Amino acid sequence: SWIAHGSDHEKWIQIDLKRLVIVTKVQTQGSTGADNWITSFTISYSLDGTNWSVYQEGGVDKVFVGVTHNHQVVDTVLSQPIKTKLLRITTVTCHFSCALRLEVYG
Repeated sequence: SWIAHGSDHEKWIQIDLKRLVIVTKVQTQGSTGADNWITSFTISYSLDGTNWSVYQEGGVDKVFVGVTHNHQVVDTVLSQPIKTKLLRITTVTCHFSCALRLEVYG
């Protein structure tokens, strides 16, 4: 699990998948022990860690809906799977502190 330091939003967590993977789904939950969670977020991806792309739908950056309580599990299925080595989840809005339990599927 992960919890961001500080109260400002637009925090991010980066996952190194170690190899090229086709990501089809991201599963999110809030904090295990407190009322902290991400209510909306974006997904970015990169092959080299320098050049990043934000996941889009219809040419617009997609803002995904997160959870509404810390034990809820939300499956975010990507309508267009992405081929990547690195993945970032960037918070847009959070409930109290930004906290996340995360699984990536491909």
